[in-house]
Amino acid sequence: MLADVAPTDLLAVFELHHLVAHGGVKAHLHSELGAEEQTRRISLCSDEAPGSIDD
Repeated sequence: MLADVAPTDLLAVFELHHLVAHGGVKAHLHSELGAEEQTRRISLCSDEAPGSIDD
């Protein structure tokens, strides 16, 4: 099967695989960082909430 595929096609498949693999890593890191940021924001909001028990 690979004998019928042109080198440029193989390169395109490799590049697509590379982008998908690294795009998946980026998306995972972005979601992890987003979750950490959301947790930090919630923590800050709850610390600054007026009328809380700490006031």
